[in-house]
Amino acid sequence: MKKNKLLIISPLLIRDHLKPMSYFRRLEVLAAYSSEKQEDLKGYESGVRLVKFRKFSELEKIIREFNPDIIQGVEPYWFPEGTLLSLRIFLLCRKLAKPFFISVLENKRPGEKFFIFSPLFRALLKKEGKGALFLFAANRGAARNLTSCGIPEDRIERELWGVWGCDLNEFRPGENGGGGRKNILFAGRLGYSKGFRYFLDIIPALLGHDPAAGIVIAGAGRYGEEAAALAAGSGGRVVYHGFVENIRMPEIFRTAYLTVAPSVSHRLWEEQVGMVNMQSLASGVPVVSTLTGAIPEIVTHGETGLLVPERDSGALFGAVAKLLDDPDLRDRFSKNARNDALLRFDVGKNVEKTEDMLIRRLSGDEDTL
Repeated sequence: MKKNKLLIISPLLIRDHLKPMSYFRRLEVLAAYSSEKQEDLKGYESGVRLVKFRKFSELEKIIREFNPDIIQGVEPYWFPEGTLLSLRIFLLCRKLAKPFFISVLENKRPGEKFFIFSPLFRALLKKEGKGALFLFAANRGAARNLTSCGIPEDRIERELWGVWGCDLNEFRPGENGGGGRKNILFAGRLGYSKGFRYFLDIIPALLGHDPAAGIVIAGAGRYGEEAAALAAGSGGRVVYHGFVENIRMPEIFRTAYLTVAPSVSHRLWEEQVGMVNMQSLASGVPVVSTLTGAIPEIVTHGETGLLVPERDSGALFGAVAKLLDDPDLRDRFSKNARNDALLRFDVGKNVEKTEDMLIRRLSGDEDTL
């Protein structure tokens, strides 16, 4: 049986989005991208068909040669590059009479993010949304933004398209502490939006609170020098890896006791998914994170982790200390985390589900959705 062809267009190619594409079975997939995070893809062969375009005219040529049955467009709220690319893809799909869909992650309200320009973005999203076969919304905020632009709810699918989940064979439970040490892991950019400064503030107190506690930092960014200096003077209790290739992250999660992800929101952004949280839960590692963005949709407070107000170092310390002091609670969260990942974040199952959903939309058989 001949497969439908899907062209996935992405401005930036990273491993967390590329690897899930290898799970497509019923669609023939080609991923077209304009730039890649090379250090993130180091040592990884995806098996996915890829093609790089350097200018928009090359993308039109790719579409004509591949002749896809459907195209994944680009979310317009990624300003400014994504906005322009999204509009041009929309117009190109109309020119070539190709059906397309959009996956939306943006959960900041247009008025909060774009101020006086918000009517322009709302109009663009409404125009593209009405022209699309349907739209995926990755979180509740994204779905709200779509409906607020006049897009009917029956055109919106609440699924993690483009993220899909984790490879549960890669991200799996391990030692959970690394030889008896209670490793507290921070993984991600050492910058403002990920809240690293609030974790940095409480590290000395955590080390003093529990002699078995250790700190593992995997990431790079503006606070890299402070992290390196802290590690150098810690007597081995703080390990600073710097940037870690995506392919090495599962082994780091497997030696973690818990993960701290104190993300903060700001005018232009709030957490849209939180892959670190998802990967941590898949590894059976409870998460201490914040009540912001889509984080509560991934981490269930009191079941798979603890959520505290953002920008509150005292609350962050209290939540981490609670899990350090109560191994039984930590172990219960660990089991819950893995079970929740098996139910919700299995990349193979999620790709299969969204692939089937897309095929039914493409065929017009929406009654069974």
